[in-house]
Amino acid sequence: MVCDFDSDDFKQAARAYAEECKNHGLDPLIEVSRSGNGAHVWAFFDEPIPAGLARSVGIGLLAKASPDSYFSSFDRFFPSQDTLPARGRGFGNLIALPLAGHHRSEGTTVFVDSNFQPLPDQFEALSKTKKSSLSELKRIYAALQPDPETSLPQAPTREELQKLRASGKVHVTHDSHVHVDLSGVDATTRTALRHLGAIANPQFYIKQAQRFSTFGTPRLIVRFDEKDQVLTLDRGTLDDVLDILKTAGYTVTRRGHTPKPRRIDASFAGELRSYQHSAVKQMLKRKSGMLIAPPGTGKTVMACAIIAQRQVPTAVIVPSRELATQWRQALKQFLPEVQVGQYSGTKKKLSGEIDIVTAQSISRNDSKTDFLSGYGHIIIDECHRVGAAGLTNVLAHINVRFILGMTATPYRSDGLDKLLPLICGPIRHIVELERPGRRDYVVHNTEFTYDSPYLFWPDLDTALAADEHRNRLIADVITQAAQGEHTVLVLVKRREHLAALNALLTDAPLPRPSTARRTKSQREASRP
Repeated sequence: MVCDFDSDDFKQAARAYAEECKNHGLDPLIEVSRSGNGAHVWAFFDEPIPAGLARSVGIGLLAKASPDSYFSSFDRFFPSQDTLPARGRGFGNLIALPLAGHHRSEGTTVFVDSNFQPLPDQFEALSKTKKSSLSELKRIYAALQPDPETSLPQAPTREELQKLRASGKVHVTHDSHVHVDLSGVDATTRTALRHLGAIANPQFYIKQAQRFSTFGTPRLIVRFDEKDQVLTLDRGTLDDVLDILKTAGYTVTRRGHTPKPRRIDASFAGELRSYQHSAVKQMLKRKSGMLIAPPGTGKTVMACAIIAQRQVPTAVIVPSRELATQWRQALKQFLPEVQVGQYSGTKKKLSGEIDIVTAQSISRNDSKTDFLSGYGHIIIDECHRVGAAGLTNVLAHINVRFILGMTATPYRSDGLDKLLPLICGPIRHIVELERPGRRDYVVHNTEFTYDSPYLFWPDLDTALAADEHRNRLIADVITQAAQGEHTVLVLVKRREHLAALNALLTDAPLPRPSTARRTKSQREASRP
């Protein structure tokens, strides 16, 4: 089993991890990687060991080893998969062996001591290294009890933080990010703070469960930086940072460094319903956060009311030109006195008061985003799309006074839900429908299988559309729902799938289904 470290502080992390291995009865060897800018810590076994067990033990040891460097240096464990597909090719993720030819003369791919000096006799060191047994590994596993769900080290509990009874002052400043001075902060509290900026990557575990290669897919998404005793986190963590420090017993001094925005004249020309008024009131209490409101509850209307209350220049970020058009209409109706500009595609005419910005126009690497710093208020419509890498990077570095995220569903299909509060702030208010409708989710198990050892999405879509048994099941569900006097909406990705379902429903005892697909102009209008 090999633990790979790649970062400026790889020596400290590798040394701490190796020491923890020794504390639990393993006999590790540290190797300087081929690049010279990383380290591999090897553990050896005297019999075949389940890869999943070995990696779980490694993660548990890593969690205990070095709370000061774990997240910033750790890259991955080898082997990276529990099993290999029976029909797959290759051997999964591999790591180059140590003692690689001419690299030895450069001082890399060699085993080193705790001071990172090459061992005098490499092969003697190997021959004297103790190999561990399966029973020993199981004993260590039982002692460590790593989190089986996420394979992440456990964050300190609130009770553990309270027991610290720490003293002293901790300085926290915030602009586009939160900066914590770690001087004098204990290791347990540091670990808790770092957890705020570390997210288990769902894609890694999905690929691992499906027996696909995880090469290039990090186990963790790290959203913090640590340099010169200062921990930098996303702005949305501010409330949690203050809570952790105060729970541990520290006195916190806090200072904000966001520019004071100029004022604009904006008055709301509308009337809010009671639930809208409550939502606006709650959102105005905080400078950042998310408003969760189902479709049809008037998110845009509530946003206009918030703009009128804050009266600062506002940029509204939307995912498509279609939504930009809707926003322009709403702003003209409810805030008729303000100037509304737009920044999208070739249309880049800003008013400086309220401007509608499409996400794609600021998400590309060559996009100009400096103008966003001139606003005092950023509204992100459909903020569940924030997880897109380009947009996340832009929003994370905007230093503004107010941020409002709005969505009906604070969830992402890729599982990166935890990114949303890091950028937009926590959920501050959830609008409940006055007359909530019944919503049932029914899982229909099918016999569909996809036997290819490699996943190619177009082929998978084609196979799904052509699966007769699965299509028959869909047609039966449509028929049952329609006969139950429901209005049925069926969404498919392929025209051939639409044709197949239509053919199955031709003789069904229900009204003839109508079919539609978006035209080219409609598709282009909905694009950012």
